[in-house]
Amino acid sequence: MNQRLLPALHSPQDLSTLVENRTLYSLDAFELNIFETHQTAQRVPLSMGSLVLTTMLRGKKVMHLSGQPAFDYLPGESVIVGEQQLMEIDFPEATLDNPTQCLAVAIPADTIRSTVDLLNERLPLAEDHAPGIWTRIITPT
Repeated sequence: MNQRLLPALHSPQDLSTLVENRTLYSLDAFELNIFETHQTAQRVPLSMGSLVLTTMLRGKKVMHLSGQPAFDYLPGESVIVGEQQLMEIDFPEATLDNPTQCLAVAIPADTIRSTVDLLNERLPLAEDHAPGIWTRIITPT
């Protein structure tokens, strides 16, 4: 990943915590979070309360999601996490000189619901063989 395109890292004295330090930018219906970790840690719990699209920017995480085997999470990869789904995260390589950085966009369920309803009202699926409706993907919690 092109380093020039990545968000700047915080200096250690500006961090409130060395593990999953959160910088939050919010709009009416969305949250943009940037998480930085500057030391190794294991099984750090995180739940966002909304559907979350995450993208790994730097470093390495090991993700533990319910019902799935643990997996490495590396720069350029993305994961979608359901509402209220607990993530447990390992940071096996994070240091002050080699931090992890992850972007997370949280979208509330009512925003997704209203968007799907709007799509169904204004843009029905254009399929000749069968009528269709837009649906939300329901993920188990």
